[in-house]
Amino acid sequence: MPKPRMRSPVRLVRSLSLIFKNLQERSAQLWSSNRSRLARNWVVNRLKQADSRIREVRLARPGVFGTIVFGIIPVAIVVAILISGSAAMLWTAYHANREDIVPVATFVGAAVVAYAALRQAATARQRAATATNRHLAQTKADRQRRIVESFSKAVEQLGSDKLEVRVGGIFALERLSNESPNDYWTVMELLAGFVRDRMKYTAITDRLRRRAESLWKQSGRPEGRSEEFWLRAVRLEGLERTPTDVAAILTVIRRRSQRNRQREVDHGWRLDLSGTYLREAFLINIDLRKADLRDVHFEKATLSGAHLERARLRRAHLEGARLGGARLKRAELVDAHLEKAKLRGAHLERARLGRACLKGADLRNAHLEGADLQWAEGIRDDQILLAFGDGKTKLPERITRPNHWPTT
Repeated sequence: MPKPRMRSPVRLVRSLSLIFKNLQERSAQLWSSNRSRLARNWVVNRLKQADSRIREVRLARPGVFGTIVFGIIPVAIVVAILISGSAAMLWTAYHANREDIVPVATFVGAAVVAYAALRQAATARQRAATATNRHLAQTKADRQRRIVESFSKAVEQLGSDKLEVRVGGIFALERLSNESPNDYWTVMELLAGFVRDRMKYTAITDRLRRRAESLWKQSGRPEGRSEEFWLRAVRLEGLERTPTDVAAILTVIRRRSQRNRQREVDHGWRLDLSGTYLREAFLINIDLRKADLRDVHFEKATLSGAHLERARLRRAHLEGARLGGARLKRAELVDAHLEKAKLRGAHLERARLGRACLKGADLRNAHLEGADLQWAEGIRDDQILLAFGDGKTKLPERITRPNHWPTT
């Protein structure tokens, strides 16, 4: 039998070279054809869509995405083993160690599910917190904007020529001071400033003097009737009682909450009504602790039960004022006018009454413990006899200290 003819190595290499060259040319033709270009573009587009979708899932559902990723890992391992031809070996090992593998697999599965649930819950909480914070921030911004708008409108109303508009602005400011604690004292100072400007005593007396003089001239300049023309001027100027807008502000001040009054004490805030004309004002139980009331005119005003502790009442006019049960502990009443004032049951402990005029004042049951009355004017023995004092009460030299007063 003849031996098979062997190709030379050179011819073998040449044949292989021609085969590879032919494959290269066919591959280039196939790659450059329209059909293959379309297929390539389709694959690229699908990959881009898949990548975009994966990104959306990762951002929107990080818990689910993590679960999928962790779940794919064991699946990929199993697939790799099956592809590598080790499926039979794996199956055999599974049956041999089933009792050990099942608990472990159950634990791993439960861990994956628990992890996914925790991630999802954490994401939900984070979203809820973000939404809540955003809502609170927006609500706060809206509230602040509303407060600013309300404040501006109320201040504008306060300067109106119409009484009802001014009163509406006053009560709008009161409501704002209760809603916004940070604006409370600003509102109080604004209202007190309105009273000082509207009821400035010097300006009012000048106005009354001009009106009284005009009435006197119109009547032929008669003698001895100045008081009559003055009272007519008071009536014509509408000053027989407190003007409505000012009375509204005093009402706002009088019904301040206990919390806001305590804030005034804590911060050392002091209401300033100095130099105002508030004749016959209704101020029952009003809290004016440490208030600046110098040169104020409270003639015949109702101040029963008022809190005037440490108030500055130097040169204040309280003639005929109702001060029954008022608390004037450590008040400064130097040069004050208290003629015929009703001070029955008032607390004047350690008050300073130097050169204060108490002519005809009702001091029944008034507490004068530690009060300084050494230079008080117009005071009599019978007035002091009806009051309560102690060894620290300073009396004028002409006044006899009551025997029933304790020496200490």
